[in-house]
Amino acid sequence: MINAMCYKTKEPVYYNKGTEYESSCDTFLSYYASYDDEIAKAEAERLNREKPEKDERGYDIDWDKIDYFFIHKQEPFED
Repeated sequence: MINAMCYKTKEPVYYNKGTEYESSCDTFLSYYASYDDEIAKAEAERLNREKPEKDERGYDIDWDKIDYFFIHKQEPFED
């Protein structure tokens, strides 16, 4: 299992709104955290506490839309 840094949005994102295929989602993958469980959890806590403008990769974080970050375990991809 690998650690994935994920986030929950304050409002759900809608896809195909107003059609029979409408769906929504409020949790998204930000990036794969290649470090161990304790460091990954601490990084999620740091992001939520400090609310930096950018993540560790230099990507902007829109705190007006993002509620919080969390770690999720995910199966690694197989070739």
